[in-house]
Amino acid sequence: MLERASMSTSDFYAGLTTLQLPPDRDEYDLGHGLTLRRTYAHLMSSYTMAFNPPEAPGKHHPAPWKATTRHDAFDVYTELVIHSSYKPPGDLARYDVARTITSVLRLCCDPTIRFLVQSSHSFSEIAAIPDRETRLTPIESTPQYIQLALAQPKPLIGLLGWVREYWPNAVSLMASHADFRLAMEAFELSTFVPHHA
Repeated sequence: MLERASMSTSDFYAGLTTLQLPPDRDEYDLGHGLTLRRTYAHLMSSYTMAFNPPEAPGKHHPAPWKATTRHDAFDVYTELVIHSSYKPPGDLARYDVARTITSVLRLCCDPTIRFLVQSSHSFSEIAAIPDRETRLTPIESTPQYIQLALAQPKPLIGLLGWVREYWPNAVSLMASHADFRLAMEAFELSTFVPHHA
């Protein structure tokens, strides 16, 4: 289940693809209790077909199963940590803040960055935690149909400085202006829609 309540006693983790911190930086402080932190995780998925119905409702489909030709895989290189001390404005949850910051990172740093997975724990620690105590939820795991790129890429640290300065404004506007929220959500989803205009 996605975190929707704005009050929580634990930190929030968003696994980001594409964005890689410089080799000499393991963390980048975004201010206000948010941090970008180096990590690694790999999300893999495939579609599987079953050819017999389950024996009863709620039961698994019996074998044989066959894998389809579609397989998706993504790497997480950076996690956005939203510490429990951060309180989002208005009716926003930390999930909404992570989505907004991802959009700002796309606009400024690299359009292929995605908020791939929401996690209950740091990606650097979750492998050692029992499954019953963890929650991993894929968020933006569908293919990007429109490939965008920055015309003139610049050094990442300078771009992250801009993100650090302006993400609070974007989050505040998401909480207070419906038109801005609609525009950001349209931008956020635009590359994942499989239709051509």
